[in-house]
Amino acid sequence: VDTATDGHLALAQLQKRPYDLILCDLRMPKLDGPGLYRSLAQDQPQLLPPFIFVTGDSLSPVAKAFLEDSQAPYLVKPFHAEEVRRVLQHALHRLEAL
Repeated sequence: VDTATDGHLALAQLQKRPYDLILCDLRMPKLDGPGLYRSLAQDQPQLLPPFIFVTGDSLSPVAKAFLEDSQAPYLVKPFHAEEVRRVLQHALHRLEAL
């Protein structure tokens, strides 16, 4: 498990090595989750399937539109352990289908 405090650091880490799953907050300093996702979609689209977003902002029209457009699984804060398991299993099944 690796962590990054902002989207630019996450992007740098993703360029160094592959990850089985990526948990990404929608709101991050410097480069937010949608910006990170769009950057990867343009430069490294193979990294998009394991993306799971985490957000406390699922009600804003912008966040909702992005989550719908990306079709990436997401967790809404606060969440319970069972929800995390369900979303992780769903993401892993999507990867197996590729």
